[in-house]
Amino acid sequence: MEFSEGQYLDQLSEDNRNRLQAGLRERGLISWQQLNLPKEMEDISISDMNSWVNICEEKGIDPKRVVVDDNNLNYKWIAKNYDFKASYFPNELYKVQSPLVKPCKNIIPETNLNFMAGNYSISRWRLLEMLWKKDLLTDNKKLFWSAYRSYDLDPITVEQDSLSDEFKKFMSDNVPRTFCYDRFYNKYPEQLDLGSLEQRYIYDFNNLDTWIYENSLISIVLDTMSNWAGKNDNPAERFKNVYTTPKTFKAIKHKRPFVLAIAKQTDELAMLRNLGFETFDSVWSEEYDRQSFHKRLDHIGDLCYNLSNENITELYHATSDICEHNYNVLMNTDWIEWYLNELDKNYDL
Repeated sequence: MEFSEGQYLDQLSEDNRNRLQAGLRERGLISWQQLNLPKEMEDISISDMNSWVNICEEKGIDPKRVVVDDNNLNYKWIAKNYDFKASYFPNELYKVQSPLVKPCKNIIPETNLNFMAGNYSISRWRLLEMLWKKDLLTDNKKLFWSAYRSYDLDPITVEQDSLSDEFKKFMSDNVPRTFCYDRFYNKYPEQLDLGSLEQRYIYDFNNLDTWIYENSLISIVLDTMSNWAGKNDNPAERFKNVYTTPKTFKAIKHKRPFVLAIAKQTDELAMLRNLGFETFDSVWSEEYDRQSFHKRLDHIGDLCYNLSNENITELYHATSDICEHNYNVLMNTDWIEWYLNELDKNYDL
């Protein structure tokens, strides 16, 4: 069975696609995407797999031959509860390997941090409010930031009530704030003719090229699945997966350090280290990654404020070896081979 055109990892070269197909065939396995199994969310959810069990039964397919190989880093919970094979397939790493995304020039920037918040989420806006209270949103020597969608466009959002009226007034006066090439605009991405790039390439609407990385050092990333689950939710119970996106790896491609929240759990950075990357606990505290979801933003806010006041030249030199290591892992790892080895290691195939 061949992969459906446009559905399965079309960013792979023909050689890598053929190697992937051959590797699965040799193991008697088939990807869920080859079977055109439906998926409701960005990550593969419990409801998806419950539906897949029924579909496999109806079609007479042994679930033990079906591989759940999406961008879920924390796939072990799948293996414990379902007969499917489960492994992280790093297709976002292939996107970042694209020659369209250039690493930064080897220069020391003048601005300590960037936080390209982009589309609204309550977690991103809560962190923006923390940084605003510390006067960082008005100091381009310490922080570059963007936010081009607000809660006003989301009628079902209720968590914004936790934001102060003063901060919401500040944001209403400063949003949309969209970054493009080498400057910030008080326009929405579609007004800057950026509408198609987010779907097709690594570029985000608010971060079109390497300028923002060349001119700021540390990237603050609250990735797609790291949003607040709500006051009464236990995020660790609801969201077992850690779903990577291009934002997860962009700083690595640009040889820059990062403060990163991928999803809603603790010890998420360990999952990056499992891919061979290094994080920055030797330079600053990564205690935020060991905190429960609702405490993590407070730790990130305090850390970012402290980093904004550090000597940027010293930070650059303290992190440069780690950044070079991460770049080499990203660019030199054969991720098809890595993925097939993970299948063999996890299931003794």
